[in-house]
Amino acid sequence: MLIICLLLLAANFLFAGVLPASENHIIGGRRIEIKEAPWQVSLRLDGNHICSGSIYSKRIIITAAHCLNFGNGTEYRIDHLSVGVGSTARSNGTVFKVQAKMSHPKFENGSPPNDIALLRLEKPLMMSDSVQPIPLVKKVPAAGSIATATGWGVAGFHTDMSFIVPEYLQGISLEVLSLEYCENYYEDPVAKSSICAKPGICDGDSGGPLVVDLELAGVVAASSDYCDGPSISSSVFYLKDWILEAVNALDQ
Repeated sequence: MLIICLLLLAANFLFAGVLPASENHIIGGRRIEIKEAPWQVSLRLDGNHICSGSIYSKRIIITAAHCLNFGNGTEYRIDHLSVGVGSTARSNGTVFKVQAKMSHPKFENGSPPNDIALLRLEKPLMMSDSVQPIPLVKKVPAAGSIATATGWGVAGFHTDMSFIVPEYLQGISLEVLSLEYCENYYEDPVAKSSICAKPGICDGDSGGPLVVDLELAGVVAASSDYCDGPSISSSVFYLKDWILEAVNALDQ
């Protein structure tokens, strides 16, 4: 079964202008307030939400590498990207321009391994109850661990299979599974630098946080075609060395 990068289908519908507004929940999830996940941000292209991300520091945002290109490897221009913070509503929040971006050098478009990128904001964030960084995980979450994912991704499908997209932030609890579970489900190898979890996450949630014990354990990367299978996230623990090197490079 094919694994898809979550953003790509969402972006195609977004630019076609057929993403319907809705207050329905993320698939299997519930509405939450931004203060429950103050590290959550909305990554925007020309002002439209395309992906999620996590606050690492006042100037650095962690997201997925595939969120930064059209799907054919051509990257979005930096002056078209911005980040919205501090709001439960997808279309609100304080907006910050992106000054610089860096994707993992081993990321290959359309493939989950190494699907991680960092953004440097033009101006520093003002921290508050609704805007807070999240620490990086200190160990690989074991199978059976409970994780939390948040975002404004697809909450379901209309009868014509167009997306139901929530205006308000959604949260869901997931169970971390063995990598073998995802390999068996997708009948495809899964990189060691990944986290397998279920239930699935959906289009528009890409780049968002997979949180275990209030630490950033993963960056949401991919799921099944109709979001009914397990999701795959990039493992922050395995990619931590690159993250710290990239932070230093962007902060120069």
